[in-house]
Amino acid sequence: MREGNELKILFPTLGSYGDVYPLLTLGRNLQQRGHEPIIVANPIYQSIVLKAGLDFIPLGQAQDYYDEINDPNIWHPTRGFQLVVEYGILRMLRPLYEIIRQFDPVDTIIVSSAFLFASHIAHESHGYRFCTFHLQPSLIRSAVAPPVLSNPALPAWTPAWLVKAYYQSMDRFFIDPLLAPVNVFRKELGLPAITRFFAHWIHSPQLNLGLFPDWFAPPQTDWPTNTRLTGFIPHKIEESHLSEASKQFIQAGEPPLVFTAGTAMLHANQFFENAILASQILNRRAILLSRLRGQIPLHLPENIHYAEFEPLNQLLSLSSAFIYHGGIGSLAQAMAAGVPQLIMPMSLDQPDNAARIKKLGVGDSIIPGKFKPKNVAEKLAALLNNPRLQENCRQFARCVDFEKATRDTCNLIERFGQSI
Repeated sequence: MREGNELKILFPTLGSYGDVYPLLTLGRNLQQRGHEPIIVANPIYQSIVLKAGLDFIPLGQAQDYYDEINDPNIWHPTRGFQLVVEYGILRMLRPLYEIIRQFDPVDTIIVSSAFLFASHIAHESHGYRFCTFHLQPSLIRSAVAPPVLSNPALPAWTPAWLVKAYYQSMDRFFIDPLLAPVNVFRKELGLPAITRFFAHWIHSPQLNLGLFPDWFAPPQTDWPTNTRLTGFIPHKIEESHLSEASKQFIQAGEPPLVFTAGTAMLHANQFFENAILASQILNRRAILLSRLRGQIPLHLPENIHYAEFEPLNQLLSLSSAFIYHGGIGSLAQAMAAGVPQLIMPMSLDQPDNAARIKKLGVGDSIIPGKFKPKNVAEKLAALLNNPRLQENCRQFARCVDFEKATRDTCNLIERFGQSI
């Protein structure tokens, strides 16, 4: 440790804006405590990191991000994971390792996305203290209560021994072959080969952080014993306000439905067309959120409003229901707002997130192939006319404490680093 107990804290991450925003919150908090947080991410995030007053190191090229999200397979139930392996895990392996090696393991800790395997390898080869973080629970396997990894899910009656066999088969015939190049890199460093990466190795052996509350994903007896859950982390640093146009639309009638397909979704034209038609069936007002105007029909009905961006923490509390892709950041904001949710899960963590909100009784889901106007309207009508579900939403909203989750997470990171 350096004099004064200040820490250099590397935060390597992959993914969309929703994966970066929580790290800005944590980084700012740790910076105020006298530490030196550094966000390591794709260059497209440099401006928002610097605007938050944090240090930034680019990981890879901007084109890496665009190559991945421009491929429609990113939202395929199985091919989406293959793209994460290709563009994220494998392509960033050596570059991130070289970045980490610029820092002294004596006074540097790594708080890393579990997908960035270079963090674990640097820990093994040079003794860096490192913890993994999970914004969502889907990567923490359990044979007792398995996360939903695809549509459809394993049946609820599946015995633990069969779940274990399913994991073993998936590792042997699908995941481990995709990750074979990781072992080539490990061999260069004199490290032994790994099998069943996602069984245990994906988690840090020192500290495994779950940035979600235990009522959303109750800890299981077969989770890593060093797992600590803190709660949802807020996704915005700067103070944002609703646009005047959206304010006027909201004030002109009953609370609107809110539809969004997420910041990384570039193929959402049909989603928004169906959203408009479902709103018309219900005779409901709606707001469509998308950073890409080309995803939205040019001419909209009077009861439909388009906005490029609005802060969800303000918008959702004024809405009647939230219809979206199931990203964990959006989910957390919906829980905090106490608004019914309808999720169209596509791949990665989305099916698991959708299953959990349904189990909590705060929403429902509809798979992409059935996301048709009539089906969406029927699902929404059931949510909007369910008093018990509405009460569940209000109760869980009182359970979301962004400030406490941020404080508890930073306390754990600080104690972890200062134990060096």
